[in-house]
Amino acid sequence: MKRFDEEIVSGNVLNSLWKLTWPLVLLNLINGMHGFIDQVLIGHFVPGENNEGNAAVGVAWQLFIVMVVLIASISHGMNVLIARHAGRQDRKMISTIFFDAFLIGAFFLVGIVAPLGYIISPQLLHFIGVEETVYRLSLPYLRLLFIFNWTLFLMILLTGAFQAAGEPKLALLLNILNAGLNIVISFVLITGLGIFPSLGVIGAGIGTVLAPGISLLLAFYLMLRGKTLIQLPSRWRWFPNFHILKMIIRVGLPTGIQGVVLNIAGVLLIKYISSMPNSTAGQSAYTICYTQLFSIVTWTSFGLRSACSVVGKILEADLCIHTG
Repeated sequence: MKRFDEEIVSGNVLNSLWKLTWPLVLLNLINGMHGFIDQVLIGHFVPGENNEGNAAVGVAWQLFIVMVVLIASISHGMNVLIARHAGRQDRKMISTIFFDAFLIGAFFLVGIVAPLGYIISPQLLHFIGVEETVYRLSLPYLRLLFIFNWTLFLMILLTGAFQAAGEPKLALLLNILNAGLNIVISFVLITGLGIFPSLGVIGAGIGTVLAPGISLLLAFYLMLRGKTLIQLPSRWRWFPNFHILKMIIRVGLPTGIQGVVLNIAGVLLIKYISSMPNSTAGQSAYTICYTQLFSIVTWTSFGLRSACSVVGKILEADLCIHTG
Protein backbone atom coordinates (compact mmCIF):
# COMPACT_ATOMS: atom_id res chain seq x y z
CA MET A 1 0.00 0.00 0.00
CA LYS A 2 1.42 3.38 -0.99
CA ARG A 3 2.56 5.72 1.80
CA PHE A 4 1.85 9.42 2.16
CA ASP A 5 4.66 11.83 1.31
CA GLU A 6 5.72 13.18 4.72
CA GLU A 7 7.80 15.97 3.16
CA ILE A 8 4.66 17.75 1.90
CA VAL A 9 3.33 18.31 5.43
CA SER A 10 6.65 18.93 7.16
CA GLY A 11 9.64 21.16 6.74
CA ASN A 12 9.78 24.19 4.50
CA VAL A 13 6.49 25.46 3.08
CA LEU A 14 8.21 26.61 -0.12
CA ASN A 15 9.58 23.11 -0.63
CA SER A 16 6.09 21.65 -0.22
CA LEU A 17 4.71 24.20 -2.65
CA TRP A 18 7.42 23.39 -5.22
CA LYS A 19 6.82 19.63 -4.99
CA LEU A 20 3.15 20.10 -5.84
CA THR A 21 3.46 23.08 -8.18
CA TRP A 22 5.83 22.00 -10.96
CA PRO A 23 3.84 18.85 -11.89
CA LEU A 24 0.56 20.82 -11.88
CA VAL A 25 1.93 23.63 -14.05
CA LEU A 26 3.39 21.13 -16.52
CA LEU A 27 0.15 19.11 -16.46
CA ASN A 28 -1.94 22.16 -17.33
CA LEU A 29 0.50 23.14 -20.06
CA ILE A 30 0.09 19.67 -21.61
CA ASN A 31 -3.70 19.99 -21.33
CA GLY A 32 -3.53 23.14 -23.41
CA MET A 33 -1.05 21.76 -25.96
CA HIS A 34 -2.97 18.77 -27.30
CA GLY A 35 -5.96 20.97 -28.20
CA PHE A 36 -3.57 23.30 -29.99
CA ILE A 37 -2.08 20.38 -31.95
CA ASP A 38 -5.59 19.27 -32.95
CA GLN A 39 -6.18 22.73 -34.39
CA VAL A 40 -2.88 22.58 -36.31
CA LEU A 41 -3.83 19.21 -37.83
CA ILE A 42 -7.32 20.40 -38.75
CA GLY A 43 -5.92 23.58 -40.30
CA HIS A 44 -3.53 21.58 -42.49
CA PHE A 45 -5.63 18.54 -43.42
CA VAL A 46 -9.29 19.68 -43.41
CA PRO A 47 -9.85 21.71 -46.60
CA GLY A 48 -11.72 25.00 -46.38
CA GLU A 49 -11.35 28.53 -47.72
CA ASN A 50 -11.91 30.11 -44.29
CA ASN A 51 -10.69 27.27 -42.06
CA GLU A 52 -14.22 26.07 -41.44
CA GLY A 53 -12.90 23.04 -39.54
CA ASN A 54 -11.13 25.22 -36.96
CA ALA A 55 -14.24 27.35 -36.57
CA ALA A 56 -16.43 24.25 -36.15
CA VAL A 57 -14.28 22.84 -33.34
CA GLY A 58 -14.03 26.20 -31.58
CA VAL A 59 -17.79 26.83 -31.68
CA ALA A 60 -18.58 23.28 -30.51
CA TRP A 61 -16.18 23.49 -27.57
CA GLN A 62 -17.52 26.86 -26.45
CA LEU A 63 -21.07 25.48 -26.34
CA PHE A 64 -20.00 22.20 -24.77
CA ILE A 65 -18.09 23.84 -21.94
CA VAL A 66 -21.11 25.93 -20.89
CA MET A 67 -23.22 22.79 -20.57
CA VAL A 68 -20.75 20.85 -18.44
CA VAL A 69 -18.74 23.48 -16.57
CA LEU A 70 -20.75 22.86 -13.40
CA ILE A 71 -18.82 19.63 -13.03
CA ALA A 72 -15.98 21.95 -12.02
CA SER A 73 -17.99 22.59 -8.86
CA ILE A 74 -17.72 18.92 -7.93
CA SER A 75 -14.04 18.76 -8.86
CA HIS A 76 -13.04 21.88 -6.91
CA GLY A 77 -15.07 20.96 -3.82
CA MET A 78 -13.68 17.41 -3.90
CA ASN A 79 -10.08 18.65 -4.22
CA VAL A 80 -10.38 20.91 -1.18
CA LEU A 81 -11.86 18.16 1.00
CA ILE A 82 -9.35 15.54 -0.18
CA ALA A 83 -6.41 17.89 0.46
CA ARG A 84 -7.65 18.56 3.98
CA HIS A 85 -7.89 14.84 4.79
CA ALA A 86 -4.59 14.14 3.03
CA GLY A 87 -2.97 16.44 5.59
CA ARG A 88 -4.46 14.17 8.28
CA GLN A 89 -3.32 11.09 6.32
CA ASP A 90 -6.88 9.75 6.42
CA ARG A 91 -6.75 7.32 3.48
CA LYS A 92 -10.26 5.97 4.03
CA MET A 93 -11.87 9.42 3.99
CA ILE A 94 -9.89 10.47 0.91
CA SER A 95 -11.17 7.41 -0.97
CA THR A 96 -14.74 7.94 0.23
CA ILE A 97 -14.78 11.59 -0.87
CA PHE A 98 -13.38 10.68 -4.31
CA PHE A 99 -15.87 7.91 -5.02
CA ASP A 100 -18.82 10.00 -3.82
CA ALA A 101 -17.72 12.78 -6.20
CA PHE A 102 -17.17 10.18 -8.94
CA LEU A 103 -20.72 8.80 -8.51
CA ILE A 104 -22.46 12.16 -8.65
CA GLY A 105 -20.25 13.30 -11.54
CA ALA A 106 -21.02 10.14 -13.55
CA PHE A 107 -24.75 10.49 -12.89
CA PHE A 108 -24.78 14.15 -13.88
CA LEU A 109 -22.72 13.64 -17.04
CA VAL A 110 -24.22 10.39 -18.33
CA GLY A 111 -27.77 10.74 -17.09
CA ILE A 112 -28.41 14.43 -17.76
CA VAL A 113 -25.77 16.19 -19.84
CA ALA A 114 -25.30 13.47 -22.49
CA PRO A 115 -28.95 13.02 -23.60
CA LEU A 116 -29.89 16.67 -23.14
CA GLY A 117 -26.82 17.91 -25.02
CA TYR A 118 -27.38 15.48 -27.92
CA ILE A 119 -30.99 16.62 -28.33
CA ILE A 120 -30.42 20.37 -28.17
CA SER A 121 -27.15 20.51 -30.16
CA PRO A 122 -28.87 21.74 -33.38
CA GLN A 123 -30.72 24.46 -31.43
CA LEU A 124 -27.50 25.61 -29.77
CA LEU A 125 -25.73 25.96 -33.12
CA HIS A 126 -28.71 27.79 -34.63
CA PHE A 127 -28.66 30.16 -31.65
CA ILE A 128 -25.02 30.96 -32.38
CA GLY A 129 -25.94 31.60 -36.02
CA VAL A 130 -23.05 29.76 -37.67
CA GLU A 131 -22.86 29.40 -41.43
CA GLU A 132 -24.07 26.18 -43.05
CA THR A 133 -20.59 24.73 -43.65
CA VAL A 134 -19.59 25.28 -40.02
CA TYR A 135 -22.93 23.86 -38.85
CA ARG A 136 -22.42 20.70 -40.89
CA LEU A 137 -18.97 20.13 -39.35
CA SER A 138 -19.90 21.21 -35.82
CA LEU A 139 -23.04 19.15 -35.27
CA PRO A 140 -21.53 15.62 -35.27
CA TYR A 141 -18.47 16.86 -33.35
CA LEU A 142 -20.61 18.54 -30.68
CA ARG A 143 -22.88 15.51 -30.32
CA LEU A 144 -19.85 13.24 -29.96
CA LEU A 145 -18.53 15.45 -27.15
CA PHE A 146 -21.87 15.30 -25.34
CA ILE A 147 -22.31 11.53 -25.66
CA PHE A 148 -18.82 10.71 -24.40
CA ASN A 149 -18.37 13.73 -22.12
CA TRP A 150 -17.88 11.44 -19.12
CA THR A 151 -14.42 10.30 -20.28
CA LEU A 152 -13.17 13.89 -20.40
CA PHE A 153 -14.50 15.12 -17.12
CA LEU A 154 -14.07 11.97 -15.04
CA MET A 155 -10.42 12.13 -16.12
CA ILE A 156 -10.27 15.71 -14.82
CA LEU A 157 -11.93 14.56 -11.59
CA LEU A 158 -9.47 11.69 -11.18
CA THR A 159 -6.29 13.67 -11.83
CA GLY A 160 -7.58 16.42 -9.53
CA ALA A 161 -8.04 13.84 -6.77
CA PHE A 162 -4.49 12.55 -7.22
CA GLN A 163 -3.14 16.11 -7.08
CA ALA A 164 -5.09 16.94 -3.93
CA ALA A 165 -4.01 13.70 -2.22
CA GLY A 166 -0.35 14.59 -2.78
CA GLU A 167 0.36 12.54 -5.91
CA PRO A 168 0.90 15.24 -8.56
CA LYS A 169 3.50 13.21 -10.47
CA LEU A 170 0.99 10.39 -11.03
CA ALA A 171 -1.58 12.90 -12.27
CA LEU A 172 1.07 14.33 -14.60
CA LEU A 173 2.02 10.91 -16.02
CA LEU A 174 -1.64 10.06 -16.68
CA ASN A 175 -2.11 13.36 -18.50
CA ILE A 176 1.06 12.82 -20.57
CA LEU A 177 -0.38 9.43 -21.60
CA ASN A 178 -3.74 11.04 -22.33
CA ALA A 179 -2.23 13.84 -24.42
CA GLY A 180 0.05 11.44 -26.33
CA LEU A 181 -2.84 9.08 -27.17
CA ASN A 182 -5.01 12.04 -28.15
CA ILE A 183 -2.38 13.37 -30.57
CA VAL A 184 -1.69 9.96 -32.12
CA ILE A 185 -5.36 9.01 -32.54
CA SER A 186 -6.29 12.44 -33.87
CA PHE A 187 -3.38 12.45 -36.34
CA VAL A 188 -4.31 9.00 -37.67
CA LEU A 189 -8.03 9.75 -38.01
CA ILE A 190 -7.80 13.35 -39.24
CA THR A 191 -5.27 12.54 -41.96
CA GLY A 192 -6.45 9.02 -42.82
CA LEU A 193 -3.12 7.33 -42.15
CA GLY A 194 -2.69 3.77 -43.41
CA ILE A 195 -5.87 1.67 -43.39
CA PHE A 196 -7.89 4.35 -41.58
CA PRO A 197 -10.22 6.69 -43.49
CA SER A 198 -9.73 10.45 -43.33
CA LEU A 199 -12.43 11.60 -40.89
CA GLY A 200 -11.41 15.26 -40.60
CA VAL A 201 -13.05 17.13 -37.73
CA ILE A 202 -14.89 14.10 -36.36
CA GLY A 203 -11.54 12.27 -36.22
CA ALA A 204 -10.27 14.95 -33.84
CA GLY A 205 -13.39 14.43 -31.73
CA ILE A 206 -12.82 10.67 -31.52
CA GLY A 207 -9.26 11.24 -30.33
CA THR A 208 -10.48 13.74 -27.74
CA VAL A 209 -12.98 11.34 -26.11
CA LEU A 210 -11.16 8.02 -26.62
CA ALA A 211 -7.75 8.91 -25.12
CA PRO A 212 -9.00 9.82 -21.60
CA GLY A 213 -11.05 6.60 -21.51
CA ILE A 214 -7.85 4.57 -21.88
CA SER A 215 -6.10 6.66 -19.22
CA LEU A 216 -9.05 6.13 -16.85
CA LEU A 217 -8.75 2.35 -17.22
CA LEU A 218 -5.04 2.53 -16.34
CA ALA A 219 -5.76 4.70 -13.28
CA PHE A 220 -8.34 2.27 -11.95
CA TYR A 221 -5.94 -0.61 -12.54
CA LEU A 222 -3.33 1.19 -10.40
CA MET A 223 -5.95 1.70 -7.68
CA LEU A 224 -6.85 -1.98 -7.80
CA ARG A 225 -3.18 -2.93 -7.34
CA GLY A 226 -2.81 -0.57 -4.37
CA LYS A 227 -0.34 1.70 -6.19
CA THR A 228 -2.19 4.92 -5.28
CA LEU A 229 -3.21 6.68 -2.08
CA ILE A 230 -6.83 6.54 -3.23
CA GLN A 231 -8.14 2.98 -2.83
CA LEU A 232 -11.11 1.23 -4.41
CA PRO A 233 -13.96 0.76 -1.91
CA SER A 234 -14.28 -2.69 -0.37
CA ARG A 235 -18.00 -2.52 -1.04
CA TRP A 236 -19.37 -0.53 -3.97
CA ARG A 237 -22.22 1.90 -3.25
CA TRP A 238 -24.59 3.18 -5.91
CA PHE A 239 -25.63 6.23 -3.90
CA PRO A 240 -23.26 8.86 -2.49
CA ASN A 241 -23.01 9.94 1.14
CA PHE A 242 -25.26 13.00 1.08
CA HIS A 243 -23.44 14.69 3.95
CA ILE A 244 -20.18 14.57 1.97
CA LEU A 245 -22.01 15.57 -1.22
CA LYS A 246 -23.43 18.63 0.56
CA MET A 247 -19.93 19.71 1.64
CA ILE A 248 -18.53 19.19 -1.88
CA ILE A 249 -21.28 21.32 -3.43
CA ARG A 250 -21.04 24.03 -0.75
CA VAL A 251 -17.30 24.44 -1.34
CA GLY A 252 -17.35 24.06 -5.13
CA LEU A 253 -20.58 25.72 -6.28
CA PRO A 254 -19.20 29.30 -6.38
CA THR A 255 -16.44 28.09 -8.75
CA GLY A 256 -19.01 26.41 -10.99
CA ILE A 257 -21.22 29.49 -11.16
CA GLN A 258 -18.21 31.65 -12.01
CA GLY A 259 -17.29 29.23 -14.80
CA VAL A 260 -20.81 29.30 -16.25
CA VAL A 261 -20.86 33.11 -16.31
CA LEU A 262 -17.43 33.35 -17.97
CA ASN A 263 -18.28 30.78 -20.63
CA ILE A 264 -21.69 32.28 -21.39
CA ALA A 265 -19.77 35.46 -22.17
CA GLY A 266 -17.65 33.43 -24.60
CA VAL A 267 -20.78 32.06 -26.31
CA LEU A 268 -22.19 35.56 -26.70
CA LEU A 269 -18.91 36.72 -28.22
CA ILE A 270 -19.03 33.86 -30.76
CA LYS A 271 -22.64 34.82 -31.53
CA TYR A 272 -21.57 38.43 -32.11
CA ILE A 273 -18.79 37.27 -34.45
CA SER A 274 -21.42 35.23 -36.35
CA SER A 275 -23.30 38.44 -37.14
CA MET A 276 -20.28 40.00 -38.85
CA PRO A 277 -19.22 39.69 -42.51
CA ASN A 278 -16.99 36.68 -43.19
CA SER A 279 -17.95 35.29 -39.78
CA THR A 280 -16.38 31.87 -40.33
CA ALA A 281 -12.91 33.37 -40.72
CA GLY A 282 -13.52 35.43 -37.58
CA GLN A 283 -14.56 32.34 -35.60
CA SER A 284 -11.46 30.51 -36.84
CA ALA A 285 -9.21 33.37 -35.77
CA TYR A 286 -10.85 33.56 -32.34
CA THR A 287 -10.52 29.80 -31.86
CA ILE A 288 -6.85 29.68 -32.83
CA CYS A 289 -5.64 32.89 -31.18
CA TYR A 290 -7.66 32.94 -27.96
CA THR A 291 -9.12 29.49 -27.30
CA GLN A 292 -5.83 27.72 -28.08
CA LEU A 293 -2.76 30.00 -28.07
CA PHE A 294 -3.77 32.24 -25.19
CA SER A 295 -5.19 29.30 -23.24
CA ILE A 296 -1.69 27.82 -23.02
CA VAL A 297 -0.88 30.77 -20.73
CA THR A 298 -4.12 30.55 -18.74
CA TRP A 299 -3.94 26.76 -18.27
CA THR A 300 -0.46 27.21 -16.78
CA SER A 301 -1.72 29.82 -14.33
CA PHE A 302 -4.52 27.46 -13.28
CA GLY A 303 -1.80 25.02 -12.22
CA LEU A 304 -0.30 27.62 -9.89
CA ARG A 305 -3.72 28.42 -8.43
CA SER A 306 -4.55 24.75 -7.83
CA ALA A 307 -1.21 24.06 -6.17
CA CYS A 308 -1.59 26.94 -3.71
CA SER A 309 -5.08 25.79 -2.75
CA VAL A 310 -4.02 22.17 -2.26
CA VAL A 311 -0.90 23.01 -0.21
CA GLY A 312 -2.91 25.39 1.95
CA LYS A 313 -5.48 22.77 2.88
CA ILE A 314 -2.88 20.03 3.47
CA LEU A 315 -0.84 22.28 5.80
CA GLU A 316 -3.98 23.49 7.55
CA ALA A 317 -4.99 19.91 8.35
CA ASP A 318 -1.47 19.01 9.48
CA LEU A 319 -1.39 22.05 11.78
CA CYS A 320 -4.69 21.04 13.34
CA ILE A 321 -3.29 17.58 14.10
CA HIS A 322 -0.10 18.82 15.74
CA THR A 323 -1.78 21.57 17.79
CA GLY A 324 -4.66 19.41 18.94
